[in-house]
Amino acid sequence: MSAVIRPAVEADASAATEVLRRSISVLCVADHDNDPVRLEPWLRNKTVSNVAAWIGSPMHYCVVASTGDAVCGFGAMTLEGEITLCYVDPAARFCGVSAAMLGALERKARDLGLAEVRLRATVTARRFYAERGYVAMGGTGQAFESISCESMTKRLAL
Repeated sequence: MSAVIRPAVEADASAATEVLRRSISVLCVADHDNDPVRLEPWLRNKTVSNVAAWIGSPMHYCVVASTGDAVCGFGAMTLEGEITLCYVDPAARFCGVSAAMLGALERKARDLGLAEVRLRATVTARRFYAERGYVAMGGTGQAFESISCESMTKRLAL
């Protein structure tokens, strides 16, 4: 699957929201165990209005991956270098879409003159990030009330 990565626009918010919600629900079962009590807080802020606000925020850089007219991935980063989202539609998993979006976010960070990027990786995502040069910063924390996350960082060649 060859996806095009481009900056997100507010018109992408609905499709991007669906990608986020499907990805979390279907691909992140190792994190939430299909437990509605654990899943609901994770999905709570994944709304069209929130995604549109992230896309429109001057403090964020957001990308979408698309095949044809269909959005199949969504990624976001603060302008300080924190990658906050990198999710792919289940149908696009293992097709290079997540890696391409992550690469686009890292390129933006380099363009901003940042020496590193950081993120909080779920159990599902840790190996993906480690294979792309991210290293654990030590310790784990919780996100969305009950999802275990590990802080990771990657030095960028400027």
